[in-house]
Amino acid sequence: MKVVVTSKQRLDELIFAHYGSLENLELVIQENSHLNEKLFLEAGDEVELSEVEVPTKEKTTPALWD
Repeated sequence: MKVVVTSKQRLDELIFAHYGSLENLELVIQENSHLNEKLFLEAGDEVELSEVEVPTKEKTTPALWD
């Protein structure tokens, strides 16, 4: 998915907003080498954000008695 930045922000903020964590930071940096030298993204910068599978946590219900 290609995202176009609309206001000045850091890449890590954009990644956290999209994925909910920074686990994919390294992947996004590799895919967007044109942004490596930027501390802040400017309006109009394009960032490629890959779709990744997020493992779902299995909910367990504690039992009072076995």
